[in-house]
Amino acid sequence: MRNTLEEKFRKHMLDLVGEIPTKNEMYYINKITKVEYKKIYDKPNKPTSITMHSYNKVLSKIWPKVVASTASFSEIVLLSNYVKFKPYYNITSLASGLCVFELFLAKEFVSDGQIHCIDLSVEMNKQARALARKLKQHNIKIITASAAKPPIASNSQDVVLIRRSGLSNDKKWINVLKESYRILKKAYTSRFVYTVAEDFNKPTKIIKKDLLAANLEFIAIRKFGTKENAPSFMIIARPKKVTSVS
Repeated sequence: MRNTLEEKFRKHMLDLVGEIPTKNEMYYINKITKVEYKKIYDKPNKPTSITMHSYNKVLSKIWPKVVASTASFSEIVLLSNYVKFKPYYNITSLASGLCVFELFLAKEFVSDGQIHCIDLSVEMNKQARALARKLKQHNIKIITASAAKPPIASNSQDVVLIRRSGLSNDKKWINVLKESYRILKKAYTSRFVYTVAEDFNKPTKIIKKDLLAANLEFIAIRKFGTKENAPSFMIIARPKKVTSVS
């Protein structure tokens, strides 16, 4: 079954973002992202307008290649180990970008559930909607909004997912965590999952402190993506104040 799912993931990525970029393409991509990330992340608390300009005008144009270069089936495997997916699960993905990963989850893991993808970038969301239409995937909703203020009902989500994001270096990070806690069902099986590139990761002590400030209980931190040369960390947590077991 693992091989079948891995093959499906491979085909999914090829259909939506194509092959892994060549070395020459990666040189060009890394050069652009380094410049844009410096604008966004060199100092904390940058105005939203700077972030939006980078993603709408520059990064959105190369993002399919970025996704192709960081695609990792090992992330799916690790996520499945910590989130015992049910077909009816509701998931919110914050800072969702092109939603390529989320579209795969929508089809293969939560076919009877719903995924809400929240991103501030109008251009990223435009491309994401086009991909959803291409796949005729109807259980995914793409919303232009802030990760610090997602328009999602309280206690309604089984999983909150934030993938390969620099949000943990932003002044809004604690608010993002508190909103994640708000919208998560207060159940033992509910999960908060944050994946972050190796060079953006914080010390575990700080991660635990941030989670605690938002009533999220740290479960684990695991490295993945080394096989695909896209090393990242996955941080897993759950609501600290659990009111149900299901």
